[in-house]
Amino acid sequence: MENDVGYVQRNFMTPLLEVSSYEDLNARLWKACQENLHRRVRGQLAGVVDLLADERSKFLPLPAELFPACVSSPVKPNGYCQVELDTNRYSVPVEHGNDQLVLRAYPFRVEILLGKEVIAAHPRCFARERDVLNPLHYLNLLEQRPGAFEHAKPLRYWRKHWPKDYDRLLEALRTRLPEGRGVKEFIAVLKLHQEHPADQIQQAVHNALELGAASLDGVRLCLRQLQPSQPPFSTLEAERFANLAAFGNQPVNLQQYDLLAAR
Repeated sequence: MENDVGYVQRNFMTPLLEVSSYEDLNARLWKACQENLHRRVRGQLAGVVDLLADERSKFLPLPAELFPACVSSPVKPNGYCQVELDTNRYSVPVEHGNDQLVLRAYPFRVEILLGKEVIAAHPRCFARERDVLNPLHYLNLLEQRPGAFEHAKPLRYWRKHWPKDYDRLLEALRTRLPEGRGVKEFIAVLKLHQEHPADQIQQAVHNALELGAASLDGVRLCLRQLQPSQPPFSTLEAERFANLAAFGNQPVNLQQYDLLAAR
């Protein structure tokens, strides 16, 4: 095994690789491994790819449930619906703020589970004393308390990065629906992110504004128009349903009207 590590260092990572991310590094190493399958080891009659195929036939089957390569620990959310790992705080949905949860720390991501269900996932942060927040986790609470919308930290950060069309929609809803009702409807639009890709929501908001339909219903309509069309129903084959051929063709019994009139 140590010889294999040395081979990888000498052949895959010399000269020292310059990469933009761990994903880039993994992609390059994967490509190098695939190319290495065509190599023939000195002293072996078969190539690496043939030797691997022979070994695979002797492998034990994988377990039905894979072992998670992570560090697991029980966690309890704080008053801001966050759980802590290495001084950093990761958000969980507000509806789980009082639950006993399990945090799984992988090398590059963090998962928070309730039982076996993953209720939140974040990229792992390697800085210190940082808040890693998903604004979608707080929308249910803000929908009940729209007055806190301007001061909610997750929303303030999101607003710095979301499309300008969102601000246009928010302003239009506030003008048409005062006293917090416009903010509440805007939050309902944001909640569509929980079920649809962000690019579709952004396009639907833009289309609704262009149509003069700045409302939750308008965004939903435009979002529905962006969905792939449903395949047409297949034609029924009459010979497969010969027993139904007579339905709709039987003579009408008009005497039934006389019975109704008699009543």
